[in-house]
Amino acid sequence: RSTGNIGTYDISTKEVTYNRYSLPTSLSLGTLTFCSDGRHLFTVGGHGRPTTFEVLDTVSEQWLPNMPSLSIDRVVPSCMHRNGFVFVFGSQVTVAATQFVEKLQFDPTNTSMQWVTTGAQVAASSLRGISLAVCENVDPHIIYLFGGAALSTGIYHDTIQAFNTLDDTMANLSFTLNQARYSPAAACVDEYIYVFGGRNSSGSTVKSWERSN
Repeated sequence: RSTGNIGTYDISTKEVTYNRYSLPTSLSLGTLTFCSDGRHLFTVGGHGRPTTFEVLDTVSEQWLPNMPSLSIDRVVPSCMHRNGFVFVFGSQVTVAATQFVEKLQFDPTNTSMQWVTTGAQVAASSLRGISLAVCENVDPHIIYLFGGAALSTGIYHDTIQAFNTLDDTMANLSFTLNQARYSPAAACVDEYIYVFGGRNSSGSTVKSWERSN
């Protein structure tokens, strides 16, 4: 929605609080992305604010001031916090630069934080609708990217990529998903990766799930 408000869900009481927080920067459409380090909630990009990066401290319930802007316009990117860094992948905007992965070494006490554009590139065929997962028991430094669609054609893909957070390199894996999936959900349990749902090449909802060997 374009209200710029965030609701919360309490897993202990199972209660939903609507419009609990208001975003400091308004949206023209509800197309930003969230990720977290366990305490801070990071909001990234969005229509009408494609370089905006905002951080909510969920303990103090305050938005942190003067957060650095992204280097690249991004609308509905994918993001993940790992090893002290926030990593951002892809976008729905048709800008070639969104192939590049950006990262920010997040330190709320550092007033001179800056986003860095790495040399790693997301496959052009899978820039939007990417799902991310990390397997802690296999390699906690690797972020896996699943599925997605090309910006220009909108064709959905079965691609799996692996981003190494230690040296900022991207690898296209030789194996793929069993079918093309746009915006699926992914998670790792023990040494297995599970991928659920999404949309297929015809735009229909996918009800199946798959697991890595």
